[in-house]
Amino acid sequence: MIFGVFVLFQAYGENLTTLDGRRFTNVVFVTNYPALVIIKHDGGESGIKNTNLPAEFCAKHGIKISTYTVAASSRQTNAVDLFLASRSYPGFFVYSETNELIGNIDRTWTISVYPQKFEFSYSIMPLGNPGNFETHYLSFSLDQEYLAIALFNKVIQWGKNCVENNDESFEDYIGYLPYKNGGASKELDEIENSKFYWDKDHATAGLKVLQLGQYSNFDQKSIAHFLILIQSLPSLKQELANKIKNYEAKQALSK
Repeated sequence: MIFGVFVLFQAYGENLTTLDGRRFTNVVFVTNYPALVIIKHDGGESGIKNTNLPAEFCAKHGIKISTYTVAASSRQTNAVDLFLASRSYPGFFVYSETNELIGNIDRTWTISVYPQKFEFSYSIMPLGNPGNFETHYLSFSLDQEYLAIALFNKVIQWGKNCVENNDESFEDYIGYLPYKNGGASKELDEIENSKFYWDKDHATAGLKVLQLGQYSNFDQKSIAHFLILIQSLPSLKQELANKIKNYEAKQALSK
């Protein structure tokens, strides 16, 4: 992925009015990222979503409008997914995890599969102080493996690009995630709740996700672990389906 940098060499830059009505004067520098542009202007430096830019400004600076969307055909609806989605056993789940001990901090990354959803978690526990345990969660519905992979790969790629370009620190929306409301799972078509962040001072990138009213943070190392763990998702789904089928068979025999 290539980012474009455009410098306006006239004595005074151009003025810009975004589609939501914000005005910027004397825009003299434009950096084009996949989902936003960074501009320098009289008021300092600002990040603007490329979907909020007027068409003539995009055409002039070669800015392509990119949105985080996946075709409906990308959804996976296999027999195992359909079976699990039709069951509701809160106490049934399977998981796989990796961990790492650095100094006195135990870090654990987990993928857990439940009927109707799969979930990533990242836990931090200082040795000798188990009461200071901290865990962050990130959930998807069963048919959204494609969404998780696309989102994680996007964080990794953006992080690499920020390092290569020596970018200043920033945050910007990167995509949409599902959430549960009244038992129904639905896409957030208008409320963007997952942000990419880049911290230049610590050369760190990651993902901030708002789910159920709370932000969870996942650094780039966690995202890399999740990409490894998600490879076990098909086998974990099958393991859970077998577990539920065995349970239901025993229940049927006891009647």
